[in-house]
Amino acid sequence: MYTRSKLAQQCGINIEVLRYYEKKGLIQPPARSPSGYRLYTEDYIHRIRFIRNAKEVGFTLSEISELLRLRTTRTRQCRTVMTQAEKKLTEVDQKIQSLQSIKKALKGLILKCQKTVPSEECPILTSFDSGKRSRRNRME
Repeated sequence: MYTRSKLAQQCGINIEVLRYYEKKGLIQPPARSPSGYRLYTEDYIHRIRFIRNAKEVGFTLSEISELLRLRTTRTRQCRTVMTQAEKKLTEVDQKIQSLQSIKKALKGLILKCQKTVPSEECPILTSFDSGKRSRRNRME
């Protein structure tokens, strides 16, 4: 059995994260000792590691909640999980494209910059005032 602080330490997370996971329903409130301390079992370690690992590959807490539900639903097939992973991959590809557009725009602004010009005339700053909307802004 683990206290809240020992569980957090074991999982490499902050105690506040445990509270948050409980609040969001990702982990159930544990049993309490006679003195009122929360006592966590080994199962909590596995669940928290699952949550942390899913977060590392980009799943949101809401999506992780669904994955946890699917993990314990025997009537579903792996195909359901694979569909969610494919959807996440599509989102990641879209983010990468968006970041590449941002990178290209920043490179273009940097190339226009003239280091010796006063900052009030800086092409980077004036481009933000110009009212010209980038391709990225038009898409949003």
